Amino acid sequence: MIAARCIGGDVRPPSGRTLAGRVAARYAHAAHLGLDDGRLLTLLSGDAQRGMRTVNLNPDDWPPLHALLVPGSSVAVDSAGIVLGGSRIDLARGEAWHSPPLAAGRRPPSILRARLGQARRWLDDELTGGRPPPLASWHAAHCRYRAVLAAFEASAVAFDAAVYATLGLGPGLTPSGDDMLGGLLLGLAGGGDVARRQRLRAAVLGHVRDASLTTRASRDGLDQACRGWLSAPLAAVLDALGRPAAAGASADPLSGALRAQASVGGHSGTDSLIGLLDGLALAVGTREGRPPTRDRQRNLQP
Repeated sequence: MIAARCIGGDVRPPSGRTLAGRVAARYAHAAHLGLDDGRLLTLLSGDAQRGMRTVNLNPDDWPPLHALLVPGSSVAVDSAGIVLGGSRIDLARGEAWHSPPLAAGRRPPSILRARLGQARRWLDDELTGGRPPPLASWHAAHCRYRAVLAAFEASAVAFDAAVYATLGLGPGLTPSGDDMLGGLLLGLAGGGDVARRQRLRAAVLGHVRDASLTTRASRDGLDQACRGWLSAPLAAVLDALGRPAAAGASADPLSGALRAQASVGGHSGTDSLIGLLDGLALAVGTREGRPPTRDRQRNLQP
């Protein structure tokens, strides 16, 4: 039996119920389990990226488990554990993890405005300094996503069309356009912009269940964003954005949180940050949806 280190709050089914499923995908340090109720659970080596549908495991336990995670093989999940390939992951004793609330009252707009400026400058440097130029598909997704920001003041039909055109666009297991939209949903909620958040949420939910539009992992991620669920790295960014920089501190927690989030996946970490910062900026009335600077535009060309 393998003991889980941390269990997300939406992993366990109700007591007394067992759900069947299959291994949907396997990677070097993670795997996805697709359950019959439509959810996608993530098994992850290490616990830095905690999430509501994530089970974090000791890295030492990962190699033998990895060999059992054959895509297409059957799994069963109950409130106490996950059974696969004759092995069992114990869910009974791991630490429970729940997404923190997105209440806007804890983040004064004056502090958010100041910290957003710092975060934007950091992200500009991250996107242009030392990284290879993004793929043409990333650039296309970024342009479509900017069209969504511009369409918030347009008609319902135009806004819906802009969201539809962004879904599934861009590189990655969770395409860049989807990651930006997911971050935008969370930023709007975190900044207390109920009207824009509800408009975007309705448009996303109206299309995201279409399996032909994007990947299963991305559909599940957008579903979680629509519920207001943050991953642990994004929660740390939002928490740091809501706190003023400590005078005399040797290191600003915001820089560390941004760096940890940017390291998630190939593009997902920075793409989600783009959306989160734009959503917060819209909510507090600062420079929403601004285009890249000229220097950034040169670096972002495909």
